[in-house]
Amino acid sequence: RNLALLDAAGPGGRRSSRAGRVDDALARVGLGGVDNRPVKAYSLGMRQRLGLAAALLVPRRLLVLDEPTNGLDPGGIQEVRALLAELNAAGTTVFMSSHLLAEIEATCDRVGILDRGRLLVEDSLEALRTATGLVLVDTPDTERALTLLDGRASGRGGDRLAVRADDPAELTAYLVGHGLRIHGVLVERRTLENVVLDMVGSGSDRVDRPDRSVGGIR
Repeated sequence: RNLALLDAAGPGGRRSSRAGRVDDALARVGLGGVDNRPVKAYSLGMRQRLGLAAALLVPRRLLVLDEPTNGLDPGGIQEVRALLAELNAAGTTVFMSSHLLAEIEATCDRVGILDRGRLLVEDSLEALRTATGLVLVDTPDTERALTLLDGRASGRGGDRLAVRADDPAELTAYLVGHGLRIHGVLVERRTLENVVLDMVGSGSDRVDRPDRSVGGIR
């Protein structure tokens, strides 16, 4: 009913097709079976889905979302990711804000970092996640690899080593040429969390007690 009222107030399609639009929007966000339940009985995750359904009543060129996966369980998060990818593939620009940086990495291809209302940087996710200069090598021959690499490598637990190297292909050829078994090679990149912490530092919502020292003496 709430969605029907919202549809009636907006520039939607014909009144005769309103029920169909509402049903379709609810079904797309996984609420097809609870349309008659009062909203006050909805969980946080269900309310998130309802808000997304409201945005899908009519086709959108731009969809602005704030923390769209907040309150959702892992399965629900995957559903929302898939839906946003589907909308984007159909031509909708999805603009989302979130403090869940791993979610941003999994969903977005361009990222802007804000601090206290200032835009610090805006770039592709790939450009922001620069290489750390380390190559991660998975090998069961860790001891031999450590000896061969002579201080250029350190253990990461199990069969994984972190090696300081400029050319992963050259490193792999060197290790294989010395008879080591290599199960995987991966260039380590900075996470979005690393990037944000480097730029922003401590939390913007942190409030410290002011320094009341006088003349440098407390």
